[in-house]
This record gives sequence, C-alpha cells and structure tokens, in this order.
Amino acid sequence: MKIKGGKMTFSGDGATTTFYIPHHLGEVPTVALVGKAVENLPDIDYWEADVSNIKVHFKTAPAHGTDNVILWWLAIKL
Repeated sequence: MKIKGGKMTFSGDGATTTFYIPHHLGEVPTVALVGKAVENLPDIDYWEADVSNIKVHFKTAPAHGTDNVILWWLAIKL
C-alpha cells in the first residue's frame, strides 16, 4: 500500500477553476480525498485522479490573490 498526502498552496487568479495536485504515487490512486484548508474558498464541485495528479474542480473560480488557495489532500493506492 502507498499513501501520500499534504497541503498544496496556489494563487488564485479569479478565472481558474481547476487546480492540479501532483500526488507522486506513480499510478492511479484507489482513494483520493481533498478538502479546503482555508476559509472563504468557493465550494469544490468534484475532484478526479489520474496517474500523476488529483485534479480539483471548484464550482466558481477562487478570488485573485497570492497563496490564497490552500488544499489538503490524501492519495492511497491499495
């Protein structure tokens, strides 16, 4: 079993709704979880995982700002 996780910080631009978190498992995770680690972010619509990334899709774009989008994540390959 492989487990990776942490926090990723991005800067919102007011237009981008999809953010990519590299999970470094080298394969598609069996389970992936993502959550907001700061207040005032828009709702997450859904997320999906591939062999390289967890792709987080927000319902609306986070506001423009420096390091204002912080997400926690966990990826597990059973």
